[in-house]
Amino acid sequence: MTAFDLQRIECPNCGAGIDVSSATTGGRVGCSTCGSILDRAGLQKIGEVTAGNYDAVSNIEQGWTAHYGKNIWRVSGRVRYTYAGGYWDEWVMTANDGQVAYLEECEGEFRWFTAWTPKAAPTRQELETAQSYLHIDGLRWVIRERLMATLAYFEGELPWRATTGQTVWSLDIKSPVEPGAIEWTKRELEFYKAKNRNVAQLQRMFRDHQFDPGYTAGYDNDYEEYDFTSNTQGLHQIAKVAWPALIISFLVF
Repeated sequence: MTAFDLQRIECPNCGAGIDVSSATTGGRVGCSTCGSILDRAGLQKIGEVTAGNYDAVSNIEQGWTAHYGKNIWRVSGRVRYTYAGGYWDEWVMTANDGQVAYLEECEGEFRWFTAWTPKAAPTRQELETAQSYLHIDGLRWVIRERLMATLAYFEGELPWRATTGQTVWSLDIKSPVEPGAIEWTKRELEFYKAKNRNVAQLQRMFRDHQFDPGYTAGYDNDYEEYDFTSNTQGLHQIAKVAWPALIISFLVF
């Protein structure tokens, strides 16, 4: 296994040890022991997380390693976003070559997000006024969901200057090719492409650990690339289960 270049720092507030990347100098660090927020550059306390229950539903932990693609990834942090209808978590994944990705955990569903830079990106104004779809790089992206969320909590190492209480706008989008997401704040605008991950795939990714989703996932783990965003594929999955059951019922009765 490729080693990660880590540095152990101490929280200036409670003294707890926190592992961070030696190569990172920006961003924020959140102490999971006392809730202090640290500036990564100077390791000075600049705030603290508001008290509350922010435990993750799954048993993923900081420091876990994951095998995905050609890289080995390390769970370096977690962010909790809340909105009117609930919340979701994003696990910050850092690769041994410096890449950063995010594993979203929301209501029994997991998605792997990687950053994407469109050739012709829509503006914030276009994102805020778009009703049902967007045209990006020659593809029609359907807007499946629009949310205004709050960054409520984070722990571990984040590659950007996160601030609790910060408002984040999000669009869940899907093209004929793949799903994706767009997130923006007053200062930043990010585009992501997504891959749905079922529990069986996550267990293989986290094969150095005992991954437990903490609940029953909302889709069939037996299918390698099941896309819960596609109604057509969902019907195909139902048909694969229903036809054998129908045949058996005829044989019995």
